[in-house]
Amino acid sequence: MYAEIQGGFTAVKAALELVKAGKGVIDQATMASALYEVQQRLMDAQGAALQANEETFKLSKQVRDLEAQLAAVEEWKTEAQNYELTQVAQGIAAWTEKRREGKLVDAVKLCANCFADHHKSILQMQHEHVNRERSLRCARCKDKLVFRHFVDQS
Repeated sequence: MYAEIQGGFTAVKAALELVKAGKGVIDQATMASALYEVQQRLMDAQGAALQANEETFKLSKQVRDLEAQLAAVEEWKTEAQNYELTQVAQGIAAWTEKRREGKLVDAVKLCANCFADHHKSILQMQHEHVNRERSLRCARCKDKLVFRHFVDQS
């Protein structure tokens, strides 16, 4: 009987060891599952961080581009203050320097269309032999302004 009780205790002891070993396996599986979930969340967070960095880079580039555009507009405003829209011939307007001296025939004339687009394009004088007309031609926008004489010529 003693041997049987001893065998029972050994069996219970072996069963407890199996339960403990099984519990360790279950804990390891739970831990591995939790670790996998943590790794997945870390990868998701890294992906979100990369996406946020890309978005920040794009927004920073947009800000730099807008600042450059604003600087160009401000520079143009400053430059444009040196010019005034002048009637150079009947019905013909061009931008000329405010502080110009002499007659309009000698003045540098800028195309009004291009000036409105923030470009300084010099109008080139051309003489038309038909009807003794003159013309101013813009090389940039190809505008051609035909007239007989400048307003300050007699």
